[in-house]
Amino acid sequence: MRARNVAMTLALGAALLAGGLPVANAADTTELPLCATVPHRSVPVHIESPGQWSYDHYLIWCGHDGRIDWTVPVVTNKIPEGSNCEWRENQESQTRDGDYVHGFAMSEFSCGKDDEPGYEVHPWSIVGVQPDGRSWVVAKGID
Repeated sequence: MRARNVAMTLALGAALLAGGLPVANAADTTELPLCATVPHRSVPVHIESPGQWSYDHYLIWCGHDGRIDWTVPVVTNKIPEGSNCEWRENQESQTRDGDYVHGFAMSEFSCGKDDEPGYEVHPWSIVGVQPDGRSWVVAKGID
């Protein structure tokens, strides 16, 4: 899974330099939908347990004429070498609320050693975006 996340991050970086914006999430890599303006990128959220796992989340969205046409979540999970955790899954949703959109994302990591009981960790975040390009972190945490 680490190699896949690194490959997706490199693909996104290369596309940004080349002028395109493919998006990477846990499920697949796709092209962004058409946008009448340049798509926006939200403020990023970074949560980590050093040496165990890290989680990054942001939204890419198209906004013009006072409305948001689409949003695409980007979630990246990393497991450093030597960690006793593994990534399990992401959950993502976007909710329209008037002129803005809230994007929710949560990851699941399973951690533990062979001789100890395991535990799950769920970092999550909610990012708000507006058509004019403004964005903010609504909330974030670890369950």
